[in-house]
Amino acid sequence: MALDYVTGSMAAAKAGEWSSQKAKEGIWHKAGMVVVVLVAAGADLLIGAVLAHLPVIRLPFEYAGLVCPIMLVWYIITELGSAGENAVKMGAPVPRWLPKLLAVGKDAVDKAGDGFTGSEPEKSEREDQGHE
Repeated sequence: MALDYVTGSMAAAKAGEWSSQKAKEGIWHKAGMVVVVLVAAGADLLIGAVLAHLPVIRLPFEYAGLVCPIMLVWYIITELGSAGENAVKMGAPVPRWLPKLLAVGKDAVDKAGDGFTGSEPEKSEREDQGHE
């Protein structure tokens, strides 16, 4: 997250578009991401507690958490992709395969998460909301 924030600020400064308001919005964006990770960790704790204390619900494996790790991987891939985009804006060469590889990874994580709910997300849910 810090790498994305710093490279985003550098790319904006290079383009003459840096502003303290946009920088503050970027910090709020990152803080919101931390909250989502905490919510995912809370969901894992709740699921673990339910499985441990309700004998009618049994899984054929030990539940050690799933929501938070998937969320973390999704965010890490997203942040790496955004930092790569910022590097391009700063003038760095980036091989064509790197953004494609990150997109494939993010799509795989999305599909894994969608598989738990048994539903296909709406297009707006799949699109990246952008980064500061």
